[in-house]
Amino acid sequence: MGITLARLATGSTRVAVAGNQGARDGVVWSDDDEGVVLSGHTNFVMGGMDADTVLVIATSDRGRLVATVDATDNGVERTAMTTLDLTRPMASVTFDGVRPTEWVPVEGTGAVDRATAAMWTVLAAEQVGSARACLDMSVVYAKTRKQFGRPIGSFQAIKHRLVDMSIAVELAEAAVLDAANAAVDRDEASMFTAVSIARVLASRAASFAAEESIQVHGGIGFTWEHPLHHYFRRAKSVEMLFGSMDSHLDRIAEAVLERA
Repeated sequence: MGITLARLATGSTRVAVAGNQGARDGVVWSDDDEGVVLSGHTNFVMGGMDADTVLVIATSDRGRLVATVDATDNGVERTAMTTLDLTRPMASVTFDGVRPTEWVPVEGTGAVDRATAAMWTVLAAEQVGSARACLDMSVVYAKTRKQFGRPIGSFQAIKHRLVDMSIAVELAEAAVLDAANAAVDRDEASMFTAVSIARVLASRAASFAAEESIQVHGGIGFTWEHPLHHYFRRAKSVEMLFGSMDSHLDRIAEAVLERA
């Protein structure tokens, strides 16, 4: 993996991550006299169409490994997916007897699980940023848009919407910061619980802020020309990436029951 990391650090390669995204997804590995062989299929690979290298998490009855694959290999087939979020291209990637350029075995599940938790935390941070952007746009609009001779921000109904958005954003931001800290100062179980809390609150904040911001902006907020639909699309699509909200809620519930 050293070569890939060096190229990634210098910006000389673009890497997309192909991990299992659903029950019908999965990349498996086997080996022969010449080395490791990858086969399988995975959907929702972010940036998969433009990547030079694909980072693959593959499984077999002998364990998991992480491998890098040349995206231009004849055994790699990439198909652009039609997705809700128009600003984040996704690809469906099929591996047919592909030999990786580099690979390392993964002992146990800890390393991959911790990497996944870090990815969830980064996505939650993105969601908080998206929610805050919607809130900021709404505040500016409420100060400048006038109705009945007054800024609409002076109306109680608009004030309540903005306050509710602000509360959701602040709670989510605090949860994301706590999840980031948990990676270095808490045991693994507590870390995963903190990450799940951040993921749930950030997902709810992003969707709620986008929906409320559209309402605050009124008619213009529903138009194709206004950027708010991009935030709404991103909020809904990121919420479904890398695990359902139900799985995170289940982990939080288990942690609460254990403490009780």
